[in-house]
Amino acid sequence: MLSFVLAAVLTMTLAPDAGRLLGYQMGWIPLPASPSRIEIARQISTNRFVVRWVITPLVGVGVGLFVGLLQRSKPGLVAAICLAPTTWKGSYYPIRFYPYPLIVRAQIVAPDFLSILCAILVAVGTWRLLNRKKPNMAEATVTQG
Repeated sequence: MLSFVLAAVLTMTLAPDAGRLLGYQMGWIPLPASPSRIEIARQISTNRFVVRWVITPLVGVGVGLFVGLLQRSKPGLVAAICLAPTTWKGSYYPIRFYPYPLIVRAQIVAPDFLSILCAILVAVGTWRLLNRKKPNMAEATVTQG
């Protein structure tokens, strides 16, 4: 749930025209005259890049921080499980029956796995920072004295 909310907030912040551009792309909103179609195609391409390579990893970082702060054990596994629904959202075919060649499949799923990797690294890093052992001052004075 956190990943969906975080993705929506980041998309509305970093790519405010995403809804309108999606409407053009899906055919829900009629396209204007032809001179502006080139500009709309450029905006859709830029927006797609921002969503896939900026917002998706930032969602992973946000989920990783949340899990790292609250989880007591195995934060990396929990962070990966939290992002599993957003990663598998677009897989309509089993991997071996996927209609695209292998290199295209890698380009399609790379941002999702980057998001999971960011979440795991941030969750484990945050968890380690919070749970590191503090030196016992009584033992330090005895060994020095």
